[in-house]
Amino acid sequence: MKCYYHPDYDAVGICKNCQKGICKECVTEIDTSLACKDRCEEDVKRINFTVEKSYQMLQTRLVQSTHSGGAIVYTILGILFILYGLFIIDLELAYLLIPAGCAFLLAGYMSFRNSKKLNPSNPPD
Repeated sequence: MKCYYHPDYDAVGICKNCQKGICKECVTEIDTSLACKDRCEEDVKRINFTVEKSYQMLQTRLVQSTHSGGAIVYTILGILFILYGLFIIDLELAYLLIPAGCAFLLAGYMSFRNSKKLNPSNPPD
């Protein structure tokens, strides 16, 4: 491949913005991307910024959904432990199940609260 701006020179890379082949004379490196010197630098900076923000948002959404799923599981376990503890005949086991159920409910509440804090559309408390 030849340089778009210098057809006699071999290209060393492709501009991230305009996708043209560029030689050593025309290339500039921005972060880990290549850009046409004095032509596409600002556009490549904007592209890199957008990609990085998208990646960060994706990571936040994944963590948020994990916390939300955990909150549901903890809450269900808490309810089941408490109900089983209330209706079981063995009192020693009931004394273990009811506090464990309360601990699961607390963990569910905390996990739900953390998932809300991670949501960019909801400001933290």
